[in-house]
Amino acid sequence: MAFLLPDDPGKRKNVLTLYTVVLGALNVILKKIMMVPMYNYPSFVAFGQSLRNAVIFNLLVVILSASGATFGDSKKPIVQWSDFTSAPIKPYIILGLGEAMVATTTYYAYTYLPGRLVILVSQGSIPLAAFGYNRDHLHGRQKIGSVMVIIGLILIFISIYAQMTNADKACLPLDETVGITCETCDDIDDEDTCIAKTGDDGALICEYDVDDSLYHRMFRWAAVLAATAIPMTLSSFYKLRYMPDENAKKSPLFNIAMTSIFAIPFTLLLTLGYNDISTPGIALSDWNENSMDGFKCLRGTDAIDTTCVVDECGDSLLYVNVFTLANMLYQFFLFFLATQEDAEDIFLLSLTFIVPVCSLSFFIPGFPESETAEDVSNVVSILLIMIGLAFYRKGALAKSKELAEEDEDVIGEDIDGPSEKRDAMAYHKESVKSFMVA
Repeated sequence: MAFLLPDDPGKRKNVLTLYTVVLGALNVILKKIMMVPMYNYPSFVAFGQSLRNAVIFNLLVVILSASGATFGDSKKPIVQWSDFTSAPIKPYIILGLGEAMVATTTYYAYTYLPGRLVILVSQGSIPLAAFGYNRDHLHGRQKIGSVMVIIGLILIFISIYAQMTNADKACLPLDETVGITCETCDDIDDEDTCIAKTGDDGALICEYDVDDSLYHRMFRWAAVLAATAIPMTLSSFYKLRYMPDENAKKSPLFNIAMTSIFAIPFTLLLTLGYNDISTPGIALSDWNENSMDGFKCLRGTDAIDTTCVVDECGDSLLYVNVFTLANMLYQFFLFFLATQEDAEDIFLLSLTFIVPVCSLSFFIPGFPESETAEDVSNVVSILLIMIGLAFYRKGALAKSKELAEEDEDVIGEDIDGPSEKRDAMAYHKESVKSFMVA
């Protein structure tokens, strides 16, 4: 097994970085691929994946509790039966809300946004969240990197607006719920024929205009995805400041398993709200029908064939299962990575590489993509976010070194001593640890 994980510290770090990049990139790429055939069912996917996490993590916790398994040289079991009765429930309810907000938003965003835009906004949210609640404790380079990422994100939104104002007019259906109308209008190139086209009842069915709904949709979901920095921030702040010791001292696996249980009802509520702004929109009364259609699509059966975006569910089961396998492997790997030396540096270094790896992957000819998606990313925004992430990592390394040098002084001081130093150490560790399991 030495060739999979060398004993030499330098080689071990390089191998772990490679694993993190590969698994992290696969997690992003496969999630995007999965949402292409499931385009009409993001609520079904979000709720299903939330339920999956709760079942798998809690089943694992029960197995570990029953077996009394330990990790590494520690003789203390990873999870004990007493954990279930000694841990307050309120923290898991709060963290479940944060997890549901981040996870549910990403499934919808991956549905409606082009691949390169998704990876830039989602990865850019990480230093954005740290800058939001931790800027007073960040190293100068981390602040520079965060500002560069923020500028890159702003340029993306400017690009969306610029492309909308300069987009060419096209023949568009007046009613997007009628699939044959979409096909008819899409085949017309000139304005006169477009505006004169009528249906069987003699009513006009097409208009010649800019499809601004496409750009509004991208702007909306890019903004919502970037806003996931807010629940990331609040969750990290809560864990650092207000989470009871009884919860904080539990195994990370146990805490995530408990959090996943309470994420389920919040995910359900969020999907009901997001369905109002999804495309096509789903009324509250149609949620159950859409979920049943999503289950049919998962099995490879097309259920929607009368809108502008019809089902193409042939590969749905394959894509969902492959993503599920890759996602669970990635999450369990992050548990392992968190126990390794230099875990923070490895994770931040991996982020620097995940952005270009995923961006290049989305350029591959034949890569599955939603027909409604149009890329609005640009070289400047890509470079700013990539360089910003690199600066952020360099600053994190410098901050770790500074805090390590002060560590002995902090430990040797009274409990009522310089809280600023202790807070700086806690903020730095929490800012990276939270993102590793986000």
